[in-house]
Amino acid sequence: MIDDEIQIKSSPAETDSSPGGVTKTKYDETRERLPEHCNSVCAKPGSHNTLYWYPQSGVPTIESAFKRYVAPRFFRWKQAVRAFAEFEDVLKRAKRGNLRPIYEVRTINPATTMPEIIYEIKTHWNNAQRSIKTSGYIGARLFYGEPEEKPNTVICVYLMCKVEHDDNETGWLVQTAAAKKAAFRFDECRRNNWDMNELSKI
Repeated sequence: MIDDEIQIKSSPAETDSSPGGVTKTKYDETRERLPEHCNSVCAKPGSHNTLYWYPQSGVPTIESAFKRYVAPRFFRWKQAVRAFAEFEDVLKRAKRGNLRPIYEVRTINPATTMPEIIYEIKTHWNNAQRSIKTSGYIGARLFYGEPEEKPNTVICVYLMCKVEHDDNETGWLVQTAAAKKAAFRFDECRRNNWDMNELSKI
């Protein structure tokens, strides 16, 4: 399990019945409100962005965060190594503003992270184990913010591992909790006056 992952149980209060007898969950309602575009600098071709990682206990760099949170979920270490190489390539394209909106980078629902604006970089891989014919899905979700005071600066504050869940609602709850934690950490950076000495350059 990811150390900082927060599990939240859904409750009857989190569902709402719409006309016609169809029950809508919080996941359904959020999907209906998702932005259809992303104004992040990581999705603006031609931009020259600088990416930083906000260190936390035990994860001083983005590489150590990947090794701690994502790599152990793969069946084989070679798969994890290959996945990290692809993850690094995505970050390189983010520096040039070449990520595809929605598919590779998106804006988190502002209602979840207010007053902060938080984005996420999305990557995913197949996870297979031939010996027992097992396959699955592993994704990395890198949450970040962009300080208005520092143009073309991307501060990455939280990395979570996304795995397959039995239902969309469960996955949504876990990811929502991660986004809220990311917003809190981005606010920490602001309260520290965006001290670049505290950040690890990616």
